[in-house]
Order: sequence, then C-alpha cells, then structure tokens
Amino acid sequence: TVEGTQNLDRGVFFYEPEGGRDSSQCLVGVGGGETRIRAQESFTLNADIDMGIRIYKTVADTGLPLSDITFDIYNVPLAEGETVGEAPTDEDIAKFATAENLAGSVITDVTGYAALQLNKGLYLVVEQHNTDKVKAPVRPFFIQIPMPVEKKESDEESDTEVVIEYLDIVSIYPKNEPIIPPPPPPD
Repeated sequence: TVEGTQNLDRGVFFYEPEGGRDSSQCLVGVGGGETRIRAQESFTLNADIDMGIRIYKTVADTGLPLSDITFDIYNVPLAEGETVGEAPTDEDIAKFATAENLAGSVITDVTGYAALQLNKGLYLVVEQHNTDKVKAPVRPFFIQIPMPVEKKESDEESDTEVVIEYLDIVSIYPKNEPIIPPPPPPD
C-alpha cells in the first residue's frame, strides 16, 4: 500500500476511490512513474510473456473479477488464400477448436487475470462455460498476434493520418453475468 506521491513499478493495480469498492473500482495499468493516489498492488503480471494474450475477466455490471474461468486458445491454421470473417462462425469454431489446434488453456485467478505466451499467428479464443460461476460464456472470438491497431495522429501542418501499430501482447476484457456475485478481490 502506498499513499501520497509514490513512484510505482510497472504493473496492474486496483484503485479504490473514496466510498470503497462498492461505489466504484477499476484496474489501472501503470507504466512506471509518479502517482498521487493511494494504491495497493493486487497482483503481478507474468513478466515472462513477451508476446501473447492477457485476459482480465470481470462481471459486466460491477467490474468485479471472476476467477476459475477457463479459456482455451486454438491456432487457426489457414490454407493459402483462405480467410475468416471478423467474428467466428459456428463452422469456424467446429473446424478450429480441435485438440490438434490447441495452443494452450488458462484459468483466471482470484483477480480475474490469466495470460498465455503465444507465437505470431491467428487464434480462436473459447471460454469454457463454468456453470457454477456464470450464466453463459462469452461468444468465441479471434485474435491476431501481433494485433494491428489503428492510431490516428495529427499535427498542425497536416490532416489526421492513420498509422497502424502492432501489439505483441493483446489484452482482452470479457465480461459475464455471474450466477452469484463474486466477493471483492483480496486486500
């Protein structure tokens, strides 16, 4: 726990505003530097991940973390000239969500966090339905590693220009409706 102006290491922190977690809560990433807020480090990101996926699983309405949710991540091997749509179809899921394509599985911890090291490529992410925790899993989705992201830049001399940046680590924030609201994260 830190108070006043402190220099924090890189990481993800739960910031608790006045009124406590019941009134508002969010995850905040800190790239290093000063902060003028009371912060308590809740968990440490897996520093071994240089390229891959980070999952932050939460409840849709409150943002509270959901633990014990399994995600299976599958390679999507496309034949030359083959493409897939933005969202996977039922046929895509049946074709790619197979044992031979499984790149790995992760389970969210008490803070709703999980991560998996991945190589460059296209992946299908499938949440397994934990019937004790959530009413329904999120719809499967594709991620590309590295992930192209459009960034708009402008200056006084030119119009807005779109630049493509590539993220080696893709962070996702899937939300569910829980069966029973989860307890607040540990202090």
